[in-house]
Amino acid sequence: MGNAANVSDGLIKLLIQGSGAPFRQLRLGPVAQWLNVDLPRTQNRQVDLLGRMDDGRLLHIELQSTNQRSMPFRMAEYALAINRRYGQYPVQLLIYVGNPKLRMRPEFRTEGMVCRYRQVDIRSLDATALLASDRIEDNILAVMAGLEDSVEGIRSILVRIAKLPEPLRGEALHHLLLTCGIRGLTRVCEKELRTMPITFDLSKDELFASYIERGRLKGERQGRLKGERQGRLEGEKEGVKKVVLLQLEKRFGRLPASIAKRLARLSDAEARKLALAIIDAKSLKELFGNCRP
Repeated sequence: MGNAANVSDGLIKLLIQGSGAPFRQLRLGPVAQWLNVDLPRTQNRQVDLLGRMDDGRLLHIELQSTNQRSMPFRMAEYALAINRRYGQYPVQLLIYVGNPKLRMRPEFRTEGMVCRYRQVDIRSLDATALLASDRIEDNILAVMAGLEDSVEGIRSILVRIAKLPEPLRGEALHHLLLTCGIRGLTRVCEKELRTMPITFDLSKDELFASYIERGRLKGERQGRLKGERQGRLEGEKEGVKKVVLLQLEKRFGRLPASIAKRLARLSDAEARKLALAIIDAKSLKELFGNCRP
């Protein structure tokens, strides 16, 4: 049956290509050129979050850290793929977590098709309510949503994290550091950690220990040569790059040497921008293009 269907499809395509009658009947213009209809294989995309709500509807959530013009098209692709697999069109929500202003359009529109979805900037959420929640995940999200008083907010989150049992404590601290890094609040978090009467075992969190300790030590060494202030700045930059390196290795495994060299040459601003992009990147190629091993 499969071979017969392929032969039939091939025949019909040849007939249509050689005839103009169907287009005249459909009141369409004549075809000037037939393009290659064997499209490249679609990448196996994985949605960020897909769940079924209490009322039975599917909820599809995508997290986006940059303004991409192709996002509406991707959302339409996701919706159709989900509908094909589950037989149900999902409710779609795009949550923007980037630092620049949200500029994307919440719809894909073309002739014969309109795909609309809801999109929100995470900073439009009520950070105060998130901070007041008894769930540590909500508290950390409050940093992304924008704290009215970042110092007091981060201090209160650290107090709550300190009361968690291991390994939840280490995981929450790890997540808070990453979140503070994205929002440019790493120094606030570091300062609060060192002034709190609560002791955290930083050695159990490689990411945290590397960021704070290696950045601090390098800053101190360079501070003796270039001045204390300049040294701290250089140490901070190296710490950011180390966080990015560890994030990449955790997501994609051991990195090619070419990528490691490119990371070493990044400016502080470029490293922070890359840390954001890693959130929704699906591959190293998406972040760096084709790199030699």
